[in-house]
Amino acid sequence: MALRYNLVLCFHDNMNLADFVKIGKYVRALDPEIHVYVVPREEGLRDYRAKARPTLIFCPRSVRRDRFPNGKIYCGQPISKIEQMKVMSRYGLPVPRWQTIVPGAQYEAEKWGPIVVTKPTALGSSSYSRGVAASRPEDLSYLPPASFPEGHPGRDGPMLIQQFINTGLYPAQIRVLTLFGEPLYTEQIRAEEPHPMPEPVTAESVAAWTITPVTVKRVRSFVYDDEILRLARRAYGAFPDVPLQACDIIREDSTKKLFILEINPGGNTWHFSSRFAQSQRIDGRRREEQFDAFRVAARVLAERTRNDAR
Repeated sequence: MALRYNLVLCFHDNMNLADFVKIGKYVRALDPEIHVYVVPREEGLRDYRAKARPTLIFCPRSVRRDRFPNGKIYCGQPISKIEQMKVMSRYGLPVPRWQTIVPGAQYEAEKWGPIVVTKPTALGSSSYSRGVAASRPEDLSYLPPASFPEGHPGRDGPMLIQQFINTGLYPAQIRVLTLFGEPLYTEQIRAEEPHPMPEPVTAESVAAWTITPVTVKRVRSFVYDDEILRLARRAYGAFPDVPLQACDIIREDSTKKLFILEINPGGNTWHFSSRFAQSQRIDGRRREEQFDAFRVAARVLAERTRNDAR
């Protein structure tokens, strides 16, 4: 069968080459008309044969256009938290109430509740909830960037106030990794020990309280909740040019309502083989085993190549 398309799978140095080789083999088995290249992100594609056929390039991280002069590129993109929240709100996704903290603004418990979350918005500030804190809304005021300590992401961009969503006695959040809206895995991260609401709610008790499982000893488990999967699929529609989305979702304990916090569009979320996550096991299995992620990725990428390669 004659080759009609090229699919370029581009990996970063903290990703496992074998993951992309395996996906490429599955693509070829599904559609023998697609030629698959697996190349390092830093090197790009220099093979002249890629110019002869319609080409699609996929990379979890961003790529330089001059390294891939031909074809349709789908890759990770830097999008600030503020822009993500704006886009998700316009698209009708359930996001917590939020606002950029600005000089002169006052925040009241009647509107925001007794506890709020403050977050940095600078690009690259998502990892391990750096700079995320809880406070009483009435204690909040604008701080100039230079007033934050060295290394705090508040020095690099605005801070925002966000409605606190209580996920229960054991703080939890859910990560759904999707490729073009198709879930590759879904896991819950939950605090191993209870963290009850502070009582009484004082400036000191709230500041010392744990609101996210990311910063404490935690347990992981796979999730098979259709409502969560539907929300993650919907999120892709808000950012159709971002192929790999790591959707962070939480469920309010009292109402069971879901909220989406961000999609981590930069692509540093290929935790099948990332440096820190590749040895982790969820319910005794690797992440790619939950939904047979590499076969799902191959199916989606083959379809996209047929439809979008140019």
